[in-house]
Amino acid sequence: MIEFVGQLDDEMRAKLLEIANKCPIHKTLLSEIVIKTMMLNPILTIKR
Repeated sequence: MIEFVGQLDDEMRAKLLEIANKCPIHKTLLSEIVIKTMMLNPILTIKR
C-alpha cells in the first residue's frame, strides 16, 4: 500500500504510482519464486 502525502494532483499521483510499480524491489516481491533443493553426490562432495 502506498500513501501519498501532500499537495499532489491526479497527474502527479499517477506518475508516482507508475514509478513505484517499476521499482526493482516491487518487481522481485511480485515475481514467482522457485526454490530447488537437491542432494549433492557424496562422492563429489569435498570433505573438510
